[in-house]
Amino acid sequence: MNKWIVLLICFLLFATGCSTTYRINTGTTKELTKNLKDLSPSIERVQFTFTRPTLSCRIDMSEEPSKEELESILMEMDEFSTVDNINEIARSVKWGLEISNIYLDINTDKNK
Repeated sequence: MNKWIVLLICFLLFATGCSTTYRINTGTTKELTKNLKDLSPSIERVQFTFTRPTLSCRIDMSEEPSKEELESILMEMDEFSTVDNINEIARSVKWGLEISNIYLDINTDKNK
């Protein structure tokens, strides 16, 4: 009987602890990346990743953004965050549920 409990615990740990992170590269993320880079020359890189159930957008900038740049970035993200775009991303990684979180990370310190 103890062997079955240990086996069940191992299965539960394995099932809950294994989340794969996917890089996202859809038509809509490519378009958003272009729009963001057009906003500011200090935007060096835009990267999208999905780790269930969360979509993350990381924007690497060479300098601190101005208030206007931040507002423009947030406006672009707001326009991007439609049900259709998010569902397209979920389908691209074969995620059968809805994406429940979207995180935006603006990095200006090159991970220091």
